[in-house]
Amino acid sequence: MFMKKVSNFWVLAIVLALCLGFSSCKPDISKLIIGKWKVVESSESLNSCEFQSWMEFKSERVIEFDACDNSTDTGVWTVGGTEQNVVSMVFDDDAFVWKVESITRSEMVVVESHLGTNTTLRFKRIQ
Repeated sequence: MFMKKVSNFWVLAIVLALCLGFSSCKPDISKLIIGKWKVVESSESLNSCEFQSWMEFKSERVIEFDACDNSTDTGVWTVGGTEQNVVSMVFDDDAFVWKVESITRSEMVVVESHLGTNTTLRFKRIQ
């Protein structure tokens, strides 16, 4: 019984070491971000209509629906940075940079840098 526990420990230790050493254990943001997302929490105060807005990420394209003025805008997005955790979005007249703090199939937390201000946003996937 003791040997089985020791063996299980070493298998777990090896898997953990491999995971820490290779990027394959990190979430693939470029795949997980695809879909429609809605802000559910912000470190800055938002108008209530902004919680009805959404962003939809498609292959290299992003669509933003602004519920406050009932308009949509389309731009492009890329993933980069040394840890492949920075999402850059460019619209016709504006640009945003997100540092993705965490992402799963259902939730995403980012720090948005825009016009010299950093805001933490928590999103829920809606599609």
